[in-house]
Amino acid sequence: RHLTIKLTYPRDGKDYTLSYNGQIINDEGQKNALKSFHTDSNIESERFQIKIHAKTDYMRTASRIKAEHKSDITYIPTGKTAKYNLDVDLDLEAAKFDLSQNFDSSF
Repeated sequence: RHLTIKLTYPRDGKDYTLSYNGQIINDEGQKNALKSFHTDSNIESERFQIKIHAKTDYMRTASRIKAEHKSDITYIPTGKTAKYNLDVDLDLEAAKFDLSQNFDSSF
């Protein structure tokens, strides 16, 4: 599935554009997966002068949910980039939940 959205709105006497372009790729070939998909999307805000490229991997089995998210956030005027990563692992059989995230910025 592919989704493209473009919004133009007035603010402070100027028209701004917010655009989203995303793709959801089902990956039912994962072994033992009840649900598995990948996303790849781009969001750009003219008003805030940022561009975000994000990727997510998600897999759910009968006993586990795993998700990994990575974002590259670019400040358009300078081209400097920040990186945000999030990993979630929920083991339903062992009643164990792991969450890790980090943010690295050169802004």
